[in-house]
Amino acid sequence: TLENPASFLAGFSKMDSDYLKSFSKQTYEEKTKIIKNGRPTPELKELQQRKGTRIIRTFKTAWYNRKEWLCGCISTNRLFCFPCLLFLISSGTVWVAGGYSDLNNLPNALNKHERYAVHYESQIALKTFGSTRIDLLIDKQKQLSIDIHNEKVKENREIQKKLIWATCFLIRQELAFRGDNENKESLNRGNYIELLKYTAKFDEKLAHHLQSSSVFSGISNKIQNDLIEAVGTVVVNNIKEEIAKAAFIAIEVDESTDISNTAQCSTVLEHVYMYMYWTLKLKKYL
Repeated sequence: TLENPASFLAGFSKMDSDYLKSFSKQTYEEKTKIIKNGRPTPELKELQQRKGTRIIRTFKTAWYNRKEWLCGCISTNRLFCFPCLLFLISSGTVWVAGGYSDLNNLPNALNKHERYAVHYESQIALKTFGSTRIDLLIDKQKQLSIDIHNEKVKENREIQKKLIWATCFLIRQELAFRGDNENKESLNRGNYIELLKYTAKFDEKLAHHLQSSSVFSGISNKIQNDLIEAVGTVVVNNIKEEIAKAAFIAIEVDESTDISNTAQCSTVLEHVYMYMYWTLKLKKYL
């Protein structure tokens, strides 16, 4: 057994097999101190992705802030799951057995590991460590699941807000959405995608979403059409509400013939509405 939890945690950063198994063998007091000290988050300067002799990617400590369960090992230059390591529920995964090192696919690998049931069990075991009442364990398990779900919903809503913002901007500026070539290799993938890519330079969460999302990225042509239709529906409904409250309404219709001798009809809707107490304003919709 360990007499000094601090020395244990220092050794824990080495992540050899003895340390991986030792947590379950410690006394309750020592386990409590280990958990209280938290996960090891060292700088893994040697964790690099190479292409031949050229270094194309290096691990950034900012990744620790994205996932509260992510920890690192200096001696192996690998990444691990802290809850899974402590409780060995998912001992067969790379996040426990040998450690993860593929930086090219790191975002997808992190999200994939989070979806495993064994990872949830490890998180629950860590969050509820020290609890003895079964009813409290069940309540905490439910709450943890709810918290994880709510956090994911919150993140998705924030991303969706940015997609709607981009849609409204292009509509207001009367700019085309699609490009001639929207493949990843294209230098110009259309105004919608390029606007999101530009915004992502100043928005870490949006950048992470665009790089890692495999189910819903929000850049497909179908999503673009759905967003345009949704924004259009909201605008039309707002106009209907204003007209229903308007004291005066006028409709102006004009027709002209184009070069192909086809009649083109345009309709202008005007109405007077109340603005700031008794001030009247005129709105016009084409």
